[in-house]
Amino acid sequence: HQTLESVRATGGGGNQFVRMAFWQFSPDTFLPACPSLAGVAMPGRYLCDLLEAIAIAGMPVQLIAWYGTTAVNSFVGEMASNWAMNRWVQDANARHGATLGYRPIQMYMESYGGTRHVGMSTHQKIVIASTGPLKEAFVGGMNLAQKYLSSDQHVPTASWHDTA
Repeated sequence: HQTLESVRATGGGGNQFVRMAFWQFSPDTFLPACPSLAGVAMPGRYLCDLLEAIAIAGMPVQLIAWYGTTAVNSFVGEMASNWAMNRWVQDANARHGATLGYRPIQMYMESYGGTRHVGMSTHQKIVIASTGPLKEAFVGGMNLAQKYLSSDQHVPTASWHDTA
């Protein structure tokens, strides 16, 4: 959240960008409140809203999500969220097609393993963000879906609490 807000705050005009590759994206992912790099409290916000703000400022936003095979898409519920994220990207680009300075968000649905390798997937979790002079990379951790952002209490009803 801090890193993406730092990219947005630059306002563009240089070598700023956000590149993300995840096994699962979900358009309902809510980033909790956190302190900014300057120590000021930043309210929570939806990941999609933040990515859209970065694109409105004219900075590239590039996403890669796992496509899955036809068989996997039919029984793995998480794949629906990747397609929902893909639809959100298309809708955001259509909404802002005439917005001056808007940089269309790019989303690549990555197919891995073809139709023969049903259990194969790219299980990546990567964020690369540039504020211009500073580039940060995060590798590993959790998918970007609400179920992975459970409370710190680790109770059964809180779903997942992946390692990050």
